[in-house]
Parts: sequence; C-alpha cells; structure tokens
Amino acid sequence: MVPWYGNWGGPGWSGGQNVSLEDLTSEEKQKLAAPIDVRDECYWRHDTCYAGCTKECDKKARNECKIMCDKELSQCLAWVKKKYGYDDISDIEIWFFGSGINPWTRF
Repeated sequence: MVPWYGNWGGPGWSGGQNVSLEDLTSEEKQKLAAPIDVRDECYWRHDTCYAGCTKECDKKARNECKIMCDKELSQCLAWVKKKYGYDDISDIEIWFFGSGINPWTRF
C-alpha cells in the first residue's frame, strides 16, 4: 500500500501539507494544493468526507461516518484503477479501505 500520494493521499496529509483538513480554518483551506490527478481527487474527497465526520458528536457515529468515507475511497480507487489503468493502486489498498478496519478511523 502506498502510504502517501500526491497532495491528498496519506494519513494526516492534506493539500500537500502535514495537517488534517478538519484542523484548518476556512482561510487555511483556501491555500491548500489541488489534487494532482483523478487518483488524488479520490483522496481529496476522502479527506473532505472525514472532515465532515467531525460534526458527529457521538464517537460511535464519528467512527461509522469514517468507515463510510473509507468505503467510498475504496470504490473510487477501484474505479480509477479500472478506468485509467493505475497499476500501482494495489488490490490490498482497495480492500483495506473497503474492509472497515482502517486503524485511523478509531480516534
């Protein structure tokens, strides 16, 4: 599995910076780098989805929201791999995010 990719792929990596999207102000978010390609856009959507999960007050609801985001990322990566032939997207990475066992969803 590729731990970091482009400007948005990787734990704590948002917009080309070592930050979590949900920790930024609206002004700081405006300065983030755009996705570099369709694969990176999958990660951007994932970060945006995760940031939306912080609105959930209940920890269980937050975790369920993040699991949904992970599954959406899995589907997006699978689509990108199939449509654009990104051979470096491993089936393990697709499975990992689709499995609901992502350890980063547990905080």
